[in-house]
Amino acid sequence: MVSVISWDRHARLTMRKERIHNKCDGFTVLEMVTSLLIMGVIIGTTVPQFSAFTASFERRIALDIFSSDLRRMRSEAISSGMRACLKFNVNATAYDVGIDYLPYNPTLGPDTILYSRSLPRGFRVTGAQEIILDSRGFVIGTDGISTSHTLNLVDGQITFAIATISPIGIVRGVQ
Repeated sequence: MVSVISWDRHARLTMRKERIHNKCDGFTVLEMVTSLLIMGVIIGTTVPQFSAFTASFERRIALDIFSSDLRRMRSEAISSGMRACLKFNVNATAYDVGIDYLPYNPTLGPDTILYSRSLPRGFRVTGAQEIILDSRGFVIGTDGISTSHTLNLVDGQITFAIATISPIGIVRGVQ
């Protein structure tokens, strides 16, 4: 008789554990809605920050590309012993860098184009139509006299960098 009672008690405890276990198998609707709401808040706060980070990164890339091309242009002028010219297209979204032989003709641009570059979409450079360096790497005007240029790098309508190129070829004031 004792073994039958203990067996019955054991069966009831096992069934009770199974019922408790079956109740914990899934999520309730309230738990699902709460977790979705929390994920929505997290995503809603990180997306604007990610967009700002991406825009900042793209601006930095455009600035690095342009300043690198200015340094390369200066080294080409010095190494070739000729004038180097950077001439912008009409929209100032692309430019050609080349070597120019005397006398300089501003309507034609450089005599030999070394390379062309397009700025990333939406970027442009304002402030000068062309930049000319003499054979020593100094900035000159179309008349051959030393000058300086102030250039603005623009993303859409926002100026994000202003640089002044002095007559000796030093870039100052990049933001």
